Parts: sequence; C-alpha cells; structure tokens
Amino acid sequence: MNTIIKKLKSSPTLKNFGIIVASRFLSSGLYMFLTFYLMDVMSAKQFGQYSYLYALAGYIPFYVTLGINKSFTAFTSNISNENEYNNYLGLFWKTKIILSFIMLLLIVIHYLFVGILIESVVLLGGLMFGFTESFKSPAESRKQFDFVSLIVPIRNVLLLIITFSLFWIDKPSIKNVIIALLFANGLNLLITGILYLKKIGPFQWKTTLPFSTLFNHTKWIFVKEFLLNNLARIEIFALTYFVTTGQIAEVERAYFSGAFTLCFVLPIITNSLTKVLLPEVATLTASRTLKFYLKKIKRSLKLSVPIALAFYVTIYMIVKFYFRSKYENSLPLFPFIILATLISFYSNNISLIFYREGKVKFIGIQSIIQFLVGLLGCITLIPLYGAMGAVISLLIVRVVGFVLVLSKTKKSLYGKTEFN
Repeated sequence: MNTIIKKLKSSPTLKNFGIIVASRFLSSGLYMFLTFYLMDVMSAKQFGQYSYLYALAGYIPFYVTLGINKSFTAFTSNISNENEYNNYLGLFWKTKIILSFIMLLLIVIHYLFVGILIESVVLLGGLMFGFTESFKSPAESRKQFDFVSLIVPIRNVLLLIITFSLFWIDKPSIKNVIIALLFANGLNLLITGILYLKKIGPFQWKTTLPFSTLFNHTKWIFVKEFLLNNLARIEIFALTYFVTTGQIAEVERAYFSGAFTLCFVLPIITNSLTKVLLPEVATLTASRTLKFYLKKIKRSLKLSVPIALAFYVTIYMIVKFYFRSKYENSLPLFPFIILATLISFYSNNISLIFYREGKVKFIGIQSIIQFLVGLLGCITLIPLYGAMGAVISLLIVRVVGFVLVLSKTKKSLYGKTEFN
C-alpha cells in the first residue's frame, strides 16, 4: 500500500488528475444537490423545460471558443520560449474578446426579432460562462492545474447561494433559477478574472500574429468542437422539437432529462482525465511512447467497468427510493447512457494522440460522421420510441466514434514504425 501511495505522489499526471477530479466532484456535487432539489420541487414536465433552457445556455460557450481552447492547450504545451508563448496568448485573448462582442450583438438581435426574454437571458448567461472557461486554457497549457481546480467550483457555489436566496424570497420557479444562473455566471466571470491576474499573469492581448494563425491550427478542431457541441445537445433539442410539433408526449423529454441529469456525474470523472491528459499526450511523438500510453488506457478497463456498474446500482437505488414513481420511466434509459459515456471516455482519450500538427484532420472527419449518424438517429428513432429512441441514438453515435478511432489508431501506430 505504501508503494502505491508513493507512486501516486510521484506521478504528476495522477496528481493533476486527482486535483481536477476532486475539484470537479465538489462542483458537480453542488450542482447535483441543486438539481435533485429542482427535480423534487418541479413537476417532471417543468424539469424537462428547465433542462432544455440549461442545454441552450451550454450551447453558447462554443461560439466564444470555436475550438480554440483545446487547440491552444495542445499546441502551446510544447512552447518553452516565453515571448513566443505570449504572442500566441495575446492572439488567444484578442480572438476571445472579438468573438464575445459578436455573440453579444447576436443575442441582442435574437431578442429583438424573437422577443423571448427568458431565452435571451439564458444565452447571455451562457456567453459569460463561455468567456470564463477561457481562463482555464492558459493554465492547462502550463500545467497549472491548482488554478484550474480552484476556479472550477466557484460558479456552482454562487449558483447554489443565489438560487436558494431567491427561493427564500419567492417560490421555486424556472424564472428564479434562470435569474440565479445569470448572476452566478456574471460573478463567476469577475472572480475568476481577478484570480487569473493574481495567479497566472497579466491579461495579455498584444500580438503580432494574424487571426488566420489560430484558424490554421484549429480548423479541424473547430469542425470537431462545432459538431460535438451540437451533438451533445441534439437529443434534448430534437425531443423539444418533436414535443412542440405534437409527435411525442412532453413526458418523454422529462424522462430523458431526468435520466441524463442523474447520470451527469459520470462524465465529470471521464472528462477530468481527458483534460489532464491532453497537454501530457500532446508532447508525445514517438510511436513507442504512444503505444505505451494506449496500453495504460486499455488496462484502466479493470477499474472503469466496476465503477460504471457501481454507479448504475447507486443511481437506480436513488430513483427507486427517493424519486419513486416520478422518474421510474427513466430507469430503462440508464444502461444506455452509462455505456455510451464509458465508450466515449475511451474514444476521447485514445483520440488525444491526433491532437498534433498534421493529424487533427481525422478528428474533424470523425465528428462529421458522428454528427450525421446522430442527426439521422434522432430523426428516425425519437418519433418512434421517444426518450428510448434518444438514448439508443446516443449510444450508436458513441459506438461509431469508437470504431473510427480504433481503426485510425491501428493504421497510424501499428501499420507504421513511427507516428509521422
């Protein structure tokens, strides 16, 4: 046991993973506490509507990044020259400011033409959250995960405090939750910005690089992030469309939202490891070291499968004994979502070996195929099977992505002596 503990302490990757997971667990724990409360006090239909609005808020941050966050982390992890790094950093922030201004203008236009205030408020909250997320990338590229772990829980701490303060003044409602979300994201942006200046460095925005520099590095990552941003929410958006057109009952969206929300904590673990591994794997070049990395990923099945099974049993018991009949129809959806998450975990971490010059095109092509499969799956399966159709489509997309990654990896690493 002492030997294992010493190995854990001496491994920077495991240490960073532990820090990020602990931080994200705290953050997700706070959010799950709030979510369980909302699932309890709201009707299933109301929670389904709230899930749609929350998904809408999560849709906007991509348009502040355009794939730049992940690619910045990957491509600057190898840069040791401080002036060269600051030049990229200046372009990074300059691009973010311009994109944020454009999105703010589009949100105003959306309100003027559509006139739905609650949607505009949600979009504004998503914009602020998207800009706040940008502070993580410079820290991740320099492997300063202590800063990342510090800022991760801030938003949800604020969200919990503001939401319950509003509920104390007024009754629980979707309107009050959305207002709390807006203020929490605004304060989160302010606090994170101050911490960034204190712990990471000055807000660098001067650069001699043209805007095309980042796009040349990120065009295929942009394609991937754009399509996966849509793919991550395609089921809830498709369910909302079919509910609005009367093709399926509104409770189908509620059952999917309940199942997807209850399984939310599992991706917290998987995504944390991916974030930590990205700057580590981006520095690997030789075929031998990449093969060793893949072997370690494969060995993790001994741990990940039992965790997934234990997670399923835990969530099942929560629904049976806490929510009872309210979300009982969500129970058959759990195995599909958990299996899809597990497959996605391995697909994402294996595909990290393609986040390098000359290799990111595959990532974009893979995302195009997955998006088309997901769109076709939602269009054909949801009208027939409702929420079950949505999770089947979700699983099929993840399986297709995994098969593509394995095929490409075999060709790239095991069909050649070097990873060129």
